Amino acid sequence: MLLALAGAWAQEGVVQQGFVRHEVAGRPILELRGGAQSTAVEQPVICLEGAPLSWLSLETCGNGAGILHQQAGYDMVHFRAKARALHRERDCTTLDLFGGLGLTEVQSTTDRPGFAMGRQEAGSVEAAGPSVAASAKGRLYATPGTYVVADASVGAAWIP
Repeated sequence: MLLALAGAWAQEGVVQQGFVRHEVAGRPILELRGGAQSTAVEQPVICLEGAPLSWLSLETCGNGAGILHQQAGYDMVHFRAKARALHRERDCTTLDLFGGLGLTEVQSTTDRPGFAMGRQEAGSVEAAGPSVAASAKGRLYATPGTYVVADASVGAAWIP
């Protein structure tokens, strides 16, 4: 399909019309994503991201331990505020680059309520600490109100 579109663009006399998106408030407000992370997590990763402002979003990603399921096992979850550093649009695609600050929690068994901040005793099952991240997000609009999103991020956390 992309080759057919590229061929159509290359033909002389083809009139291009701009792709007009129709999001609520003129931009995406809430995204629910699923995927995987490069850790020993056995469950799929679920991310929820809300953007109260065009340049600011709040994101959480994890496997839902303690909320969606009570299975014991390794989990890593982050809660992050992200600021958009770059935004580009072309036809039916967008690209955004973000920097983020937040909190990351790791656990080795069943989730417990709250966060165990600071140095933990030997044998503790969870710990949490501050984190930083950078991410790139691309959107491909299939229709003016529907898009597919890909989000890749890299981060580091200090968990004593």
